[in-house]
Amino acid sequence: MIGTDEADTFGFLSGELHTYGISFTGIEEVNAGGTSNDGISDQLNTETDVNLTGNQEELRNANILFKDIEQVAFINNSNGKIVGSAIDDSFIIASTADKITANSIDFTGFNKTIDTGEGSDTVSTLVANSTWSLSNTDKEATSSGITFTNIEKVTASDNQGTLESKNDDNEFALTSDGRIDADAIRFTGFTTIEGNGTASLDASAISGNLLLLDDNNVKADFTDGNIIDITISGINEAVASNLLGADIAYTVKDTNKVFAKAITFSSVDRIVDTGSSGAVTSETSDQWELVSADNEVKHSGITFAGMRSLTGGNNTLVGAADNGDSYQLSLTGDITVDSMIFKGIRNVNANTDDTNYTDTVDATGAVTLQGNNAFGVTIDPNGSSYDINFSGIDAVTNTGILTGTTGADTFTVEGDNKLHSKGIQFSDVSSVLAGNDTNIADTVNAKAGETVALTGIAKELITSNILFKQIEIAGAGGENLVGSDSDDTIEITGDKAFKANEIAFTGIASLNTGAGTDSIIDGTGQTGSQWILGSGNKEVTGYNIAFSNVETIQADIGELVGRNDQDEIFTLSAYTDDGQQKTQIDTKGMAFTGIDILSAGDSSSFTDTINSSVNNRNWALTTSDNQVEHADVIINDADIFSGGNGILQGASNSNDSYQIVKNADSTTAIQVDGMHFNELTRVEAGAHAGVNTTDILIGTDEADTFGFLSGELHTYGISFTGIEEVNAGGTSNDGISDQLNTETDVNLTGNQEELRNANILFKDIEQVAFINNSNGKIVGSAIDDSFIIASTGDKLTANNIDFTGFNKTIDTGEGTDTVSTLVANSTWSLSNTDKEATSSGITLPI
Repeated sequence: MIGTDEADTFGFLSGELHTYGISFTGIEEVNAGGTSNDGISDQLNTETDVNLTGNQEELRNANILFKDIEQVAFINNSNGKIVGSAIDDSFIIASTADKITANSIDFTGFNKTIDTGEGSDTVSTLVANSTWSLSNTDKEATSSGITFTNIEKVTASDNQGTLESKNDDNEFALTSDGRIDADAIRFTGFTTIEGNGTASLDASAISGNLLLLDDNNVKADFTDGNIIDITISGINEAVASNLLGADIAYTVKDTNKVFAKAITFSSVDRIVDTGSSGAVTSETSDQWELVSADNEVKHSGITFAGMRSLTGGNNTLVGAADNGDSYQLSLTGDITVDSMIFKGIRNVNANTDDTNYTDTVDATGAVTLQGNNAFGVTIDPNGSSYDINFSGIDAVTNTGILTGTTGADTFTVEGDNKLHSKGIQFSDVSSVLAGNDTNIADTVNAKAGETVALTGIAKELITSNILFKQIEIAGAGGENLVGSDSDDTIEITGDKAFKANEIAFTGIASLNTGAGTDSIIDGTGQTGSQWILGSGNKEVTGYNIAFSNVETIQADIGELVGRNDQDEIFTLSAYTDDGQQKTQIDTKGMAFTGIDILSAGDSSSFTDTINSSVNNRNWALTTSDNQVEHADVIINDADIFSGGNGILQGASNSNDSYQIVKNADSTTAIQVDGMHFNELTRVEAGAHAGVNTTDILIGTDEADTFGFLSGELHTYGISFTGIEEVNAGGTSNDGISDQLNTETDVNLTGNQEELRNANILFKDIEQVAFINNSNGKIVGSAIDDSFIIASTGDKLTANNIDFTGFNKTIDTGEGTDTVSTLVANSTWSLSNTDKEATSSGITLPI
């Protein structure tokens, strides 16, 4: 049947086809006239189901094919069904929701359950804010009271559609372009999904974030401004790559799996929390791995960004390999990196080998070195202590107390409270406790020019405001060392090297030993060390180390050297060591032992004094000028000597001149080689076996009295032996009368005021008295002598020497000798011998 070109109405009623009052039977096809979209509305009224063919404006009703039909009305409450075709059909729900358009045919009065048939069928709705409900069946959904089955696509024309699943655990899948797949249907133009509380979501295809809202609620952010975001509620599971939340608690369940807001998320690659209190708790055994970006960490395959609190896992935190990280440790054991706080961490591996990056720890506990770039920190919150171990670290701040390893450690100080050890720079260090293994040496290298201070406790020192304990070696730097206020013992081990309080120091230029009684011991095993006095008290330099405030120095056969620019006093005393008498030298508040050479200052402008209480040792001149040995000490260039046993011994085979001098206190001293000896009782001039040398005794400028008694020469309470010549002082006829008292014969030399007595040549002698009834003889010389008999006849003058108590027989010797007499009316008696005459009782062979 072919309709008109106008709007025709066909009816299939009571089993027959009707139009224009005519009923038809046996019709297989009706062509209503016109073409699709021709603007003419042809209508079919029917009481039976219709089947779409898949073509526009075409259907089958009661086995009749209708073409170019624009409207179908199911009448008489027939509630006829619309059945889709085997190919693609399109359905449009009208805005009033009581009309539906299928393949460009408007239906009214239809059955609300529509089987869209096979093919890829699409339903669009013009209802504003339409809601679609899913069922338990694939490809089945309901909207506006219409249930569609076998549907493949649904579109909300206003892009405000809502998809709900209130009774079933539906699975929703988002596409990259903002569509929703659920129950084998693709939904387009939907902004809301409402699950039943146990629904699931697959958002793995979207490139944007899945925003976490309230419990079981999320929002898909497609980042593309042309795609509308989708809000999803009522889900408890989701698959998503990127999550975005604010102040949310996240629980990591497994690799790439996290629980948050009552939803379990899987396949998660990244979570960003934009709030200030985002928290992550991990139930896995994975480590936390920092990445190069700030405030980001990777854990169980998930990168977390912007989190505030993180806890759990295997309690291990690993640093970024391509970035320097900073770890801040709290008193409670929390570790902050950027703005992230890690709780319960026991191991931190900075994981950076690149020297361009620096990994830093801000420590707040007791730090213990464990090896290169590794250490532990002891945390003791609430009295329950545990250690956090760090490795791969380059720097530590707020170190506080640092404990060394059980091996040999080296601590290099870089400044105040700052040091470097095991590849780590530590700052804010208050103290260091090195290992206490006696077989292992720990070393401190002080900063150059900084002071190193001993504390008085073994193996302990302070430098750059750091207290070091259990240190065995103080290496480079710290050239200026200060002792403690206790008694310090310094054992020299080499040039600029020593051991003090069981610490070995090297490269030390000076040491102020501080208060207390401090001792220096030469432990080098080498002899001949020099100890040079400083300008002040308790100052001495030895082994190129300037010591100050030191009290005792124990040298090993060393030399003590005085100064040339000041007066100095040295006091020698005896002490016993292992049964042997030894000598101690005190000067400038210091006591020296083990000294075998004392070199006082060699200056004519200053006076060096030696005082000795060693009363069983004499003073012994040597063959060197200005040198004397006393109490096993060779003394050079000293000026004044006192004490000892009062005996001065001359040098063998040497010419020595002993000058008698008067001190300001009227005491007498002997001066020899520029050395001034006080308190002498005896001088033993040197023996000169086979050597033509002469030891001379020189008198004062005043009237001196010499005595040769009991075989020894005496003057001013001093006895002399070994003297070959005495120069009484002054010159002939100088008006000063020097006298010799003797018990033995004297021999004139022919020179004025000169004679020999007991093989001693006396010069400038004006008087000789033979004492103790010795009746000594006067023997003339081999040259011309002159004799004068005094007026009293009991005194004789020979060569200007006045003699008394002499033997009355005088041999004038050879030469042309002359005798004059001052006796008035003297009488001379000749004998039977030539050149012999007697006068005043004196017989002179003349």
